[in-house]
Amino acid sequence: PGDCCVDFSCGSNEFLAMIEKKAPAAGLGNTMAYVGFDIIPAQIQANFVLKSWFDVTPGMLPEGNRLVVGLNPPFGVENKLAQDFIR
Repeated sequence: PGDCCVDFSCGSNEFLAMIEKKAPAAGLGNTMAYVGFDIIPAQIQANFVLKSWFDVTPGMLPEGNRLVVGLNPPFGVENKLAQDFIR
């Protein structure tokens, strides 16, 4: 298996769609797996799971030799959620 790109607060899921589109030009071919998680439905449903990242277990992730995580914490009002996440 190839790498797995995970976005754990994917919002509309545009980041994963962009990465998947550009992967072949970067030499990754079709070996990369993608999965995006969020607590609100994403506009782009491909590779999307409606679930809080805090409830995800390793068995829910695609297999991969390496894992690439897209860091995009939920910000919340006045960045409170992002600050709590970082702590």
